[in-house]
Amino acid sequence: MNLRYLIFLISVFFTIASEAQQKLQRLPFVPDLPVCYASPEVRKSFIPPPPEFTNRLKSAKPGADIVVNYIGFPDSARIAFEYAVSIWESLIFSPVPIYMQARWQVLANNVLANCGPADYFVNFERAPLPNVYYPVALAEKLTREQITGPNSPDMIARFNSTIPWYFGIDGKTPVNRYDFVSTVLHEIAHGLGFTGFFSVNTSRLLGYSGNQEGLPAVYDYFVQDFKSKRLVDTAFFPNPSETLYRALTSNLLYSGSFLGAKWNSNNLPRLYAPSSFNDGSSIYHLNGFTYPYGNPNSMMTHTTGRGEAIHSPGPVSLGILSDLGWRHLFLEHEPVKDMEIIDQPFVFKAKVRSDMGLDTASFRVICSADNFVTSINQLHFKYDIHTGDFIVQWKPEIETGTIKYYIAAKDTAGREFTLPGMAPEEFYAITIGADTIKPVIVHNLSTFVLSTAGSFMIEATISDNLAVDTAFVILYKNDIEIGRISLDNTGGYNYSGVVDLVRFGLERGGKLCYKIVAIDGAIRRNARIEPGEGTFSVTVEQILQPIAGFFTDFNDGGHDFISGDFSVIRKKNFDNPALHSPNPYPSPNEDKKTFNFVTILRLPIIVKENGIMSFDEVVLVEPGENGTVFGDDEFWDYVIVEGSKDFGKTWQPIVNGYDSRANISWLNKYNSNFSGQDSKAVGSKELFINRQFSLTGNGNFKAGDTILIRFRLFSDPYANGWGWAIDNLRIQQGVSTPFQQAISPGHFTFWPNPVADQLNYSYTGDVPVGQVTFEIFDSMGRLIKVFSEIRVFPGSSARVTIPDIPAGLFIISVKADHFPVTRFKILKQ
Repeated sequence: MNLRYLIFLISVFFTIASEAQQKLQRLPFVPDLPVCYASPEVRKSFIPPPPEFTNRLKSAKPGADIVVNYIGFPDSARIAFEYAVSIWESLIFSPVPIYMQARWQVLANNVLANCGPADYFVNFERAPLPNVYYPVALAEKLTREQITGPNSPDMIARFNSTIPWYFGIDGKTPVNRYDFVSTVLHEIAHGLGFTGFFSVNTSRLLGYSGNQEGLPAVYDYFVQDFKSKRLVDTAFFPNPSETLYRALTSNLLYSGSFLGAKWNSNNLPRLYAPSSFNDGSSIYHLNGFTYPYGNPNSMMTHTTGRGEAIHSPGPVSLGILSDLGWRHLFLEHEPVKDMEIIDQPFVFKAKVRSDMGLDTASFRVICSADNFVTSINQLHFKYDIHTGDFIVQWKPEIETGTIKYYIAAKDTAGREFTLPGMAPEEFYAITIGADTIKPVIVHNLSTFVLSTAGSFMIEATISDNLAVDTAFVILYKNDIEIGRISLDNTGGYNYSGVVDLVRFGLERGGKLCYKIVAIDGAIRRNARIEPGEGTFSVTVEQILQPIAGFFTDFNDGGHDFISGDFSVIRKKNFDNPALHSPNPYPSPNEDKKTFNFVTILRLPIIVKENGIMSFDEVVLVEPGENGTVFGDDEFWDYVIVEGSKDFGKTWQPIVNGYDSRANISWLNKYNSNFSGQDSKAVGSKELFINRQFSLTGNGNFKAGDTILIRFRLFSDPYANGWGWAIDNLRIQQGVSTPFQQAISPGHFTFWPNPVADQLNYSYTGDVPVGQVTFEIFDSMGRLIKVFSEIRVFPGSSARVTIPDIPAGLFIISVKADHFPVTRFKILKQ
């Protein structure tokens, strides 16, 4: 088997074996929104809606569903807005709703509106082009799944509330007003992807392509000069370079869109690329001289005049968006397996979905035994009405060697699509001859298993270029084999088997050691054993006898905890050991993949009536979107305390999950230091906040229940922070100093630091304080200033003037009603 096919096989295996977990990466920033400007010129004209819209009004169903969240919009504007939305719904196709946020607000005087995608994604399953960013709405259309969810907009638009708008839908726009329907249509086009990442540095005469990685948006991929050279091709346009700058300001740029040209009398769509680069307008509009007002393609020019009504995107803009992927043809195919002996024909099967219809005569497999040089066979698919597949069989006239192939099809518009997408440079391969390739095993090792679970499931994904014949697990104790269990195929490449902990003497704890073996169906029976050396090892953690209450300050090392992913350690910026999640905690950086970091108290708790749990904590995890609560799609990373009544088989919240928004000190700290989309802020003792809650408060547990308690940090696919720290854990134990439970170090925030003459502070505790005292010590420990505040209420803030303190490093001690709360360092300039 050639190396290229092996790499391809492994890549396909990983895709399917992870249940279509897409290696989908989010753009770490969102570029500036394209801007539509108001021209003072009178351009009285009217372009009526396209026939697709009028036909839909008669009978057809919409091809897409655009859901708008109006913020601050007057009722007078909504009818026109929904009218524009319905026009777009008749022109594009998506099985996933498109969510749009539309704001009504004051913008610059000559700005009508702006709009753009809220997110971009790259290298997802079914992405037509590799290493190219797609706007989120288009990525969801292509994957046929919601990526960001209904609570997160796919596009964000702002409309200028000070513009003299015409809200009619009849196109009879007065010459002293701007047509609102036209502007909404224009902005939605930007949100659908009529935008990208090109930019310039005018002072240095440099043009820039792509994001921070140099990867383009899909719109940018099609931009080319008058010689048909793509601007994202660094062989012609280094990035950054003056060459690229000159091209971006050449006034001679075009879109290489196939349909944009076909539907424009075979003329490539000309783009707006003025000699003075205009951020928000250049490149991402059509050329206004080529498509003046009154022209059917004038909607996507960069200005709109008074009295101008354009209720159709026009064939050029619609063609460009169609080629981005809004009108697409989808090919699905399971690669043909290798053969050792050709005793039967190869069977090629494929499925196809097309937004514009399939040219069935063009649907074929192109095969070659010599790298597509001279030996090329074109096999045309035939439709099987019983299976819904397109099928073709072929028996090559060779006994050994490699057959390379790809699939090609055209839609009724004449566009050709291939699978793999970059064929023939990319291809599938079938090796004929003796097989020596071993199966591939992927296994995610569990951190631990509870002895009370009774059993442990071992799961793996296993693939082979021929077929997997047998899979099993060998169990070991003290390096001696003690038994075997079979792994059964549960669908696709997924295999699993169950280990009975009692049968193998592990009900009281110990180590579960094992290897995974897979054997293929080749004549020589190729076998893979994982791991090659040593064994997988999982700790079987024992649960102790139930108790009524518990306390620890973690100074004893935290032996009562099944550490899992947490550790009891003294971290920098903390005085004593505490229970810490990974600091920082990682993110999967793969769509649909998540991490859970857990630790479990191995002592079950017998719940009392109104039993209380309390602990000091620092939570620096990615905050969710404003207004979201635990359980919402946009509630990103979180921490949660959970209980289990069945000794670890199922878990329910004791208190709902929360994130850095739970305290303003945490949120400010999290947002204080970023690298890309990750927070680099580090936790410290000054951020400790005490949390108290009832074990029976949310109704999942009642007095008399015996429960296990675990702490869990959830990490979603993107963005992360420092993590979680817990100290002074009390479960149904009396608290000797109630005041300490009410006020914590993190309830006080001071800024700026360094400070000049005025130091600000705020108090975010839940209870008022009779007196707050601030003591300032110099670096030698000498008290040099004391100031106090009487009756400090939650949410209050104040300013302290300190011009008499010399420059240097100082320590401020904070006391609340004479009780020490925190100490921190501050630099006086």
